[in-house]
Amino acid sequence: MKYLILLYVVLASCKSSQVFNEVNNPISNNVFVHYMGSMCEDIQYTGSNPRKGKRILSRYSPTQVYLILKFDNEKVTAIERSVTNYGISDTEINLSSNWELNNTEIKINFKPEYDFELNISLFGWLQFKYINEEIIGFGENWISKDVVYTFINASKLDKKTRRNLKLRNL
Repeated sequence: MKYLILLYVVLASCKSSQVFNEVNNPISNNVFVHYMGSMCEDIQYTGSNPRKGKRILSRYSPTQVYLILKFDNEKVTAIERSVTNYGISDTEINLSSNWELNNTEIKINFKPEYDFELNISLFGWLQFKYINEEIIGFGENWISKDVVYTFINASKLDKKTRRNLKLRNL
């Protein structure tokens, strides 16, 4: 009977500390988004309607580039996503890592499956801080230029942007 009570106390304390960390951690179970900018992309499709199609045509389409950080309790997934008028572009980089929040500093060490993913990724050289309900990514890029990216909580994005980014499918 003593062991049963002791087991119950240990399990209850573990669960309460897990709940405490989830409640007091503003990053856990949240998605943060940074809009990088836009570019024009040459898209080939068939027919006059890219969704139906008959013959191959080429058209320049505006493309918006987003950096996305999706935090779970233990892991963070970093995604580079390009969105065109016709949906999400095929080329997308996903990196995953454990993460830890110390005061305002977020420690993330991405270890991609293939080395080139981190080299071509915009996340490769960034360090992260959590300040005023935003995540700030900063560092030097591949041409030694200082960069600062501000990631806002996805819940603060307008409905159309959230839908276009397909954040529910992450």
